Amino acid sequence: MRGFRSIGLALVLLGVALVAFPTWAKVDQAAVGKGTSELGVALSWMQWGGNVKSDGDKGSQTNSHLSGVLNYGYFLTKALELGAEVTYSTQSVEYGGDMSYLGTKNAITLLYDAKFTYNFILKGAPALLPFAAVKVGEFSYHETGMESGGSGLTYGGALGLRYFVSRQGSLDLEFNYDYISPFQIKDKYGTTDVDNASGMTVLVGTSIFIGGKK
Repeated sequence: MRGFRSIGLALVLLGVALVAFPTWAKVDQAAVGKGTSELGVALSWMQWGGNVKSDGDKGSQTNSHLSGVLNYGYFLTKALELGAEVTYSTQSVEYGGDMSYLGTKNAITLLYDAKFTYNFILKGAPALLPFAAVKVGEFSYHETGMESGGSGLTYGGALGLRYFVSRQGSLDLEFNYDYISPFQIKDKYGTTDVDNASGMTVLVGTSIFIGGKK
């Protein structure tokens, strides 16, 4: 939880800094252009589920996440942005079906994503910048208190909206969808196969934009 407190404090301080120097510029006047760098931080809560099986037993797995996200983006043009993000999550994992005997466990996950974003520049729009993104990355999973874990690939997309509170700062709302490729959770007792795992994430955060040609 110490990591979430640090991310939460950074989010609050960044939000205060953005609001402290508002220009309420229209989005086509915002400091976004070719060569601009974006630095962002966000918090989210999400649930995802999947099917699991182990030694002939079949069941379900439901995960509840609390996540912190760090994001970097680089604008190739005023509309096209290439970036990367890291998501750190603590979660509770509840097993059902034939595997309900496993009960509920605590776990940590990390997602490393490459992200390609298209920003919809709406001339004259009052400080709003909608965007759509596709992403691909790697997912790792570790059940705390146990010698178990696994990893897999992730594929997904996102839709979002930035609201500029100053020329160089925005408040962000983003909806993410992630599909996690089949993977195995390994521990000292054997392996558990996980497939059909996917989830929706709602991110709330803030970003600053530095440099570039306007």
